[in-house]
Amino acid sequence: MVEPDLEVLLDKIGKGVSAVKAERVPDEKDIAEEFDLDFEKKRAELRNEWMLIGLREKYGENIINFLWVYFVFAMSVLVFDAYHIGGFELPDIVLTAIVGATAVSVLGVVGTVAAGLFKPPT
Repeated sequence: MVEPDLEVLLDKIGKGVSAVKAERVPDEKDIAEEFDLDFEKKRAELRNEWMLIGLREKYGENIINFLWVYFVFAMSVLVFDAYHIGGFELPDIVLTAIVGATAVSVLGVVGTVAAGLFKPPT
């Protein structure tokens, strides 16, 4: 009596094993899902790249604006000092610092950051 029940149980287990094996093989739905997932990954990468391009463009514009502001500041200090406008007079060492060391530092730092930011991908 125990034997027929065991046979039925083994039959059910055998059918379950074959069903699991059949489920492991990718069907059309699985292939379509993988394709959609790959497509979404590529789309996200492209969207991320465009966002980075936009940020770099904005940062580049900010660098240029900063350099223009610095240029106008340094030029106006030189003009005001040269023509003594409004009693404006600075010692030569201050003028040297504004024109020389500060300009080199500011342009060097901005140039280094910009070169690192806009270098081509490796």
